[in-house]
Amino acid sequence: MSGYGRRLAAWAGNMQVAYVPHAIRMLGLSVGTVGLTLATFGAGMIVGALAAPHIVAAMLFGRAIQVGPAVSVPVAAGFVVQAALIFGSRVRTLQALPMAAG
Repeated sequence: MSGYGRRLAAWAGNMQVAYVPHAIRMLGLSVGTVGLTLATFGAGMIVGALAAPHIVAAMLFGRAIQVGPAVSVPVAAGFVVQAALIFGSRVRTLQALPMAAG
C-alpha cells in the first residue's frame, strides 16, 4: 500500500471511530443503521475510486480542479439540510462542538 493509501485508511478509520458514538448518541441511530451508513460509505469510496480515473481523463486538468469544490460544497450543504429535515431538533451537533459552545 502506498503512503497515500495508508493515510487514507488511517483517516477513514479515525472518521469511523468518531462517527459511531456520534451517530448513536447524538443522532439516535440504531446499531444496524450505523452499520448500514458505514457500509454505504465504503461502497461509495469503491465506486468513486473506480470511476474517478475515467471521469478525470475526460476533462482538462484545470477543469478537473474546478469541478471538485464546485460539486462537493453544494452536496455537503445538501447533507446538512437533509439531516436537519430528517432529524429536526434531535440533531445537536453544533451544541456538541467545543468552538460552538463558546
